[in-house]
Amino acid sequence: MTTDAPNAAAAGTDGPQRRPLVLTMVCLVGWGTVALGAARILTRWQAFQELSPLRAAATVLALAVIVAALVGYWRMRRWGVWLLALALAARVAASVGTAVPLRAVDLVLPVTILTLGVVFFRRLR
Repeated sequence: MTTDAPNAAAAGTDGPQRRPLVLTMVCLVGWGTVALGAARILTRWQAFQELSPLRAAATVLALAVIVAALVGYWRMRRWGVWLLALALAARVAASVGTAVPLRAVDLVLPVTILTLGVVFFRRLR
């Protein structure tokens, strides 16, 4: 009995599973966004230090959670999808009843990444 190895690999039964190109692109955009967020904190350090300790800690924690979620996506893990969903829900909940409302443009990238995670959820480990 022989196995047709190229067809088995193409079917995804043997070997590591490849990350879909769209997830790679979204992850790279996400990493760029994280870098911009960190750069914004560093370039506005004086203003950042004037924030309340709770708000400053929440900002750093939010950035750390996004980094962790992107690591999960990059490694093709389901927990990355769950972590991003939790972060998005926390962001929406935090904006309810505050003086700084959440703009629709602030939701575009996280919702896009979350939607792709749901679409590819079965391929994640």
